[in-house]
Amino acid sequence: MLHPNLIRKYFLLFSILITAIVGMYAQHSVFYQLNDEDDLPSNEIYKVVQDKFGFIWIGCDAGLFRYDRFKFKQYVNSQQNGNSISFLKFDNQDRIWCKNFYGQVYRVSGDSLMIIYAKKTSLASEPQFALDDLCNVWVYNERNIIQYNQDGDSLALYPLGISSGEINNLQYHKNPIYIILTDLRLFKFDMSLKNMQCISQSAGAGIETRNTSIINAKDDLLALIEITFPAEKRYKVFKIDATGLSEYIDLGRQDEATNIYSIYYDNDHLWCTSTQGVFMLNAKSQDGGPMFKLFPDIKVSSMIKDREGMYWFTSLQEGIMVVPNMEVISIHPSNSILTDKGCYLDSSDKMRIKN
Repeated sequence: MLHPNLIRKYFLLFSILITAIVGMYAQHSVFYQLNDEDDLPSNEIYKVVQDKFGFIWIGCDAGLFRYDRFKFKQYVNSQQNGNSISFLKFDNQDRIWCKNFYGQVYRVSGDSLMIIYAKKTSLASEPQFALDDLCNVWVYNERNIIQYNQDGDSLALYPLGISSGEINNLQYHKNPIYIILTDLRLFKFDMSLKNMQCISQSAGAGIETRNTSIINAKDDLLALIEITFPAEKRYKVFKIDATGLSEYIDLGRQDEATNIYSIYYDNDHLWCTSTQGVFMLNAKSQDGGPMFKLFPDIKVSSMIKDREGMYWFTSLQEGIMVVPNMEVISIHPSNSILTDKGCYLDSSDKMRIKN
């Protein structure tokens, strides 16, 4: 028969664990980390995607790499004018495309990068590009969109016919090319009719858009847009369709030190990556805050849910964090409000009961 004190201690530990499960939003999912000590080429990662074969592709300040869970393989071009690679996309043939920060758009061809388009720029957000169903790539300059084929041959240039404002980003979606301007106007280019149409007017004088992240979420096209007003900075998520631009989620006013990098849809929830970690956008806790928040002290740049159901989070300083299962929670004084003098954590972070 167990001693009464030992029974009380085991009951206390059991109660703590049950409370942790009930209040798991206050905890942190168990994860493991990939960084330069694990041969990750860099701790500054911008984008991660997975191809149909299960390979993980990583865009970082050291270049483009393919990861097979054992080693990293780099893809380069001898005429690359900058190593930093971001904005990874797949075309309809499951080939990977990417860009660097200095105006070059690439397609992976064999064991190297093929330069498809080059524009002189020093802005990390340029040149964004879109891929249509025929694997043509669409890029832009200030007031025109430009079509190239998959081998880099120029096909056509289409002017917006505007006298003010500039193109912020563009996205192909079910035939039209949608084009967002810096003043929040939205244009639709019908590829079949070769017709350009403004479908949303400017949001007003003094408003300017900066970084824009556009994703497909089931049948919806969603855009995360940084909007600067005369005295504030805000981030909003908009729905884009043939009728125009409609506000979906207002993330509120942000200070200059806070940046929201991207949105991601995992077929269940919409996520947001930022300088203050990652959190769900379409789920709220009882106090009105984010339902699930991870890595609050880390600059999380992008994320994916892989084919095995594991979440990969890239960061700008800490490499990659991999969460095998969101429901497995780590109880630790640094991430939990649950403490008890009768328990302690040993050097391997296992919970022990004091004798």
